[in-house]
Parts: sequence; structure tokens; C-alpha cells
Amino acid sequence: MTRGWTIFLAATAAIVIPGGIWAGVGIAALRKIGSKVVKYQITKIEKSSLGMSITVLVKNPSEFRILIRGYNINIALNGVNLGNITDRTTKIIKANTQSTLVIPVNFSLEKRPAEEKKILNQVLINFATLQYKKINVSLNGKFRGEILKIPVPVQIDMNYTFEEIIKAIDEPSDESQ
Repeated sequence: MTRGWTIFLAATAAIVIPGGIWAGVGIAALRKIGSKVVKYQITKIEKSSLGMSITVLVKNPSEFRILIRGYNINIALNGVNLGNITDRTTKIIKANTQSTLVIPVNFSLEKRPAEEKKILNQVLINFATLQYKKINVSLNGKFRGEILKIPVPVQIDMNYTFEEIIKAIDEPSDESQ
């Protein structure tokens, strides 16, 4: 190999290797994002339907600014799939800060199979009678995150009783939860 090629390869490696390490650190930071349901608000309650918004606190524990380019979340109550909620709004979470995402949840008993109607009707009864321990809320899906211009999906897998949501504190979970 000629001296010119050796210098070229050494210079390229000096640029590419640190850049790859930097990108790897950024991706690891994005995967440590913390999230927790911290609030709910009832937007509609009727005999056969319920509407609410669930606020998820998202914590960025890294030294890098993170972009959340939206989310795709499946929502279920007591095991009954209510649907998929998708939002493509970009949210910036600065380094070592937190922000919130508000996820709308609406369901109706109309046009549902009999078994689902029975389960969701019981959810409405439990809600009306303040039996929040008997209402299970599942949020499963992904945030579309980006750090250092690198897109990285962040898995969401949250399961709470409605009682836990009501008692939610203002600190997001750490990355181990």
C-alpha cells in the first residue's frame, strides 16, 4: 500500500470511528428515555361511551437533545383493544429535562362484538362506582425518537390500573422500568 493510501485510510478512520462511537452513545441515551403516566382528564362520559386524555411524562436523562417525531400507541382497557393512536407532531426534549405527551383515549360500546361490549360496559360501571382497581389500562407501541440526526424507535409498554394512574406522581420512571 502506498504512503498516500495509508494516510488517507488513517485520516478516514480518525473521522469515522469517533463519529460512530458518538452516534452509539446518542442511541444508548435515547433508549434510556423514561416515561410514566402522570395525569388523566375525562373529556366525555355518557351511558355507552367514555373519552379521556392520558398525559405521559417523558424524561430525557441524557446530555443530548432528543426529538420525539410522534408515536404509534395501541390502547386497551381490561384487555379490549380500543385502537391505535398515532401522532406525528415533533416534540423537542432538551438534555436532562422532561416534557409531556397527551394521548387521547375514546371508546364507545356501539359496533363492538358482544363480549367486548360486556367487558367495556363493566369498565364504565367500575368507573362510575369508583372501582378504579378493576380498570386496567395498557399503552403499547413506540415513540419515533431521533438523536444526533439518527432515528431510533423507543418501545412503550405501560400497564396500569386506573387507580395507579390517579395516584401517579410527577416523576418519570427510570430506564429500568
